[in-house]
Amino acid sequence: MSKFCCCAKHPYINNVKVVLLNNKEVYYKFTNDTLVEDIFHDVCSSMNLQERDIFGLAMLRNNEGWLFIEPSEFMHRIITNYFVPTDQKCSTDIFFLPINKSLNHCSLQPSYPTVYFRVRFYIPIHCINERTTQHIYYLQLRKNHVLYELFCDPNVYLQLAAFALQAELGDAPKCFNPETEISYFLPELYYPKKGLTTKQQSVSVIHSVYNI
Repeated sequence: MSKFCCCAKHPYINNVKVVLLNNKEVYYKFTNDTLVEDIFHDVCSSMNLQERDIFGLAMLRNNEGWLFIEPSEFMHRIITNYFVPTDQKCSTDIFFLPINKSLNHCSLQPSYPTVYFRVRFYIPIHCINERTTQHIYYLQLRKNHVLYELFCDPNVYLQLAAFALQAELGDAPKCFNPETEISYFLPELYYPKKGLTTKQQSVSVIHSVYNI
């Protein structure tokens, strides 16, 4: 069999999109023998992630929310049972790489079945040993904080946003004036939508407190 398979000869069901916690999208090809855990481990390997037990691949179901996929399931059965086929429009000069190869360089138009790489089990942070794992775990917590508007005191929201800025951007600009200057960060990435306009300045002020 040829190493590369033209998409004109293979239906879209042989391809799946995986959305990572940093919102990056990667595409994988699978066969009838491919297990969910095969793709999961390929995703983990691409991120140099060694501590894998707390993560998993999940589907987003409208009525059920997040549904994690059992690693021992065949991927083609998951796609057949849970995803509705859609038309594929793809030129014949686009090729799919073998499994564990990203297709980010291709200009892909079709809508592929989508699964999400997420934290499956939440554990105390001191139980996580590697920095890579800690960072990916952090991305999930930040997403929970921003998207799902978890209930907590508004001051705690501000503190969490400031911690996130310190972790990702380092020290706050020393001469930044939040009242007159354009923000050096996108507030919607660090603070829930509610209260963005009133809290943006406060976040930058608290961030400066955590300067090293």
